[in-house]
Amino acid sequence: MRWRWIILFAALVLLVGLPVVAVYRVLNSQAGLELALAQFQRLQNIRIEATGATGTLAGPLRVERLVIEHEAVHIEVYDLRLRARMRGLVTGIVQIEHLEAARLEVVLKRREPPPPSEPYFLPRFLEVSAPDIRLGDIGLTLLDGQRVEVASLRAALAMTRWRIDLTDLVAEDPAGHVEGNLTLRARQPLGLRAALNGHWRLPDERTYRFAAAARGNLARLGTTVALAEPASL
Repeated sequence: MRWRWIILFAALVLLVGLPVVAVYRVLNSQAGLELALAQFQRLQNIRIEATGATGTLAGPLRVERLVIEHEAVHIEVYDLRLRARMRGLVTGIVQIEHLEAARLEVVLKRREPPPPSEPYFLPRFLEVSAPDIRLGDIGLTLLDGQRVEVASLRAALAMTRWRIDLTDLVAEDPAGHVEGNLTLRARQPLGLRAALNGHWRLPDERTYRFAAAARGNLARLGTTVALAEPASL
């Protein structure tokens, strides 16, 4: 009888322990990283390519060049480095302790209106927290071809299925300094709330010192702007 209980206990240990060991190896080995990157090929409606990826999913992780191609946007990230805490992954929480990139290029693209569907940012079971994001050499190309450049940006990110919060947002550039908070909501059209203040030099070569607030959605956005400088427009 005693041997029967010993065998049963050993079987339970193997049943629980083997998946835990497998998950640990995936998160903490280069082979696990390569396995995860290979799954990008299975994604539909989006192409993700990671070049020069080294490290582990649990971090530290470095990617020389990350390309995300979607019918609405093209994104390229250079020298991406991150350190994550994956212990909460079993409960659907990804904590990225530190994320930085030397360069970020975003190009918006025109596309046909998508069929009506419920918008969301993440799968229902997943949440992402990143309290220390640092990006450099940021370029954004709008639909009309206009280009916006910022030397550096740092922020804290909290992301759920329905909402993206960027807090402690600071943009630095030779043209100026802007700080504040930004919230996006998964709605149709996209919901937005922002509070920003700072100073920025515009193409007319004048520096504008301002405080601005916006609330609404991309189709109907209410804004309030208080301009401290220049004294006259």
